[in-house]
Amino acid sequence: MPSATTSSRSWTSGEWIPGTSAATLLLTPVVLAALAPPEEPQIIFYRGQAAPDTTVTEDEVPVDDVRGCRVLWMSQGALALGATAESSFAWLELRGRSDDRDTVLDLDY
Repeated sequence: MPSATTSSRSWTSGEWIPGTSAATLLLTPVVLAALAPPEEPQIIFYRGQAAPDTTVTEDEVPVDDVRGCRVLWMSQGALALGATAESSFAWLELRGRSDDRDTVLDLDY
């Protein structure tokens, strides 16, 4: 995995781009469950201060992508808190309403 100081991830391509800066390398949250004994299960949550999907900022998604995509699909959970919530509202406002584009808010079931 690339160093956080030498690379960053492009949200649109999913590829690491050498030589660009990254604020922080975020770790994936993990949940572990032990069911031995079943009467006393143990659940361990490992998570930093914020889940990575709550830290997406408005400038990480190109304006042309938000305006121009046929379908903008976002998790309703993204509206809950953090930078992603603020960014999501900005993207929805930027996108506006149109008869030839759809915006979907997934309920996360």
